[in-house]
Amino acid sequence: MDELSKSRIAWGFSLEEIARRIGCSYTLLAHVESGQSQPSFKMLARWAEVLGYDISLTKKASE
Repeated sequence: MDELSKSRIAWGFSLEEIARRIGCSYTLLAHVESGQSQPSFKMLARWAEVLGYDISLTKKASE
């Protein structure tokens, strides 16, 4: 979450604002940023989208 937290701060968003835009509680977002909780993929994708990131999944190369 470090990169998303840094981006949130750089954009000047408060935790409250990001939580509102994501559609989650401030408390949950604070726990995720502090490492006390893990976000769902849906929450992580929405958070990234709000901050201008794109998340994509690619298949690993066979070993």
